[in-house]
Amino acid sequence: PRPEDIVSGWFDDLIAKKLIAADILTLHDLRDRIIIGGSWYRTLPGVSDELLDKTLDTEGPYYQGQTIEFTLTPSNEGPTDSLAEWTVTDVLPAGLSLVSMAGAGYTCTDNICTADAPLAAGTTGSPITVVAMIAADFAGETKNVAYVTPAEADDAGGLTGEDKFRGVNEVDVDARERDTL
Repeated sequence: PRPEDIVSGWFDDLIAKKLIAADILTLHDLRDRIIIGGSWYRTLPGVSDELLDKTLDTEGPYYQGQTIEFTLTPSNEGPTDSLAEWTVTDVLPAGLSLVSMAGAGYTCTDNICTADAPLAAGTTGSPITVVAMIAADFAGETKNVAYVTPAEADDAGGLTGEDKFRGVNEVDVDARERDTL
C-alpha cells in the first residue's frame, strides 16, 4: 500500500463509503486520522438499525367481514440515530384489505407511514395502528407482513435489495366462515 492509494481500493464498499463520507479519501488521510488519536472513528457515519415489532390486537376467532387491528412498534437498536423520513410498510395479503393506518408523528398514505422526525438510537418510536378487514369470501390462514426501511439519506452504507428492509415481522390470521342458521 502507498499513501496516495484511495481507500476504495483497500476496503470493502461499505467501509470505503463511510471513510469517503468522513473525508478520508486516501490511505494517507486515514493514517493522519489514526495518528491524531482519540475517537476519530466516531465521526464516521454509522447506520441505524431499525427493528419492528408487530402484534395482532384483536382476539380471535376471526370471521369473514370482521375488522381486525394490528400494532406496529418501530425501534432503533443503533448505533446511530435514524434520520427523519424512515418508513413503515404493512403488506396486507390477499384476504385482508386496509381500512386505516395511522400513528402520532407519521404521515401515512395507504399502507406506508413516513416518520416526521428522527428516531434516536436505543429508543422506541410511536406505535402505528393498522385496521384491516377480512374479505367476505376469505377463509383460511394468511400472514400479514410489515417492515421498516431507513430514510434514503440514511443509506450511507449503500444498502441494496432486501438489506434495505429491516425488522421484517409477520403475524398469522386464521379466518373462518360465519355459521349461518
